[in-house]
Amino acid sequence: MLDAINRLLLQAFLDLSGFSEEDLSEIQLLASSPSDDALLAVMTSEACVMFLEAFSVFVSNARGGSLGKTAQFWINYSDSVWALLRFCEPKKMTCPVTLTV
Repeated sequence: MLDAINRLLLQAFLDLSGFSEEDLSEIQLLASSPSDDALLAVMTSEACVMFLEAFSVFVSNARGGSLGKTAQFWINYSDSVWALLRFCEPKKMTCPVTLTV
């Protein structure tokens, strides 16, 4: 479900913005064959940085309701699920008190 929400957001962004999938060859390369070099190319590419910043703004606006109440609901649902998943993540804790019997 979360993947579908993110894919729909990305598709809406590509439809409404001037970006196209072909313009982002570095990201496609990273997705097809992940490596340190490909990640570095994406992180230093001006086009990729602009794309990610514009997509972040788009998602923030959609979270605020710019795409309608239904999209706003599902984005908030996605945010809530991620918050719960982070909360349920196991944490290694050390106990400062030792129990003796």
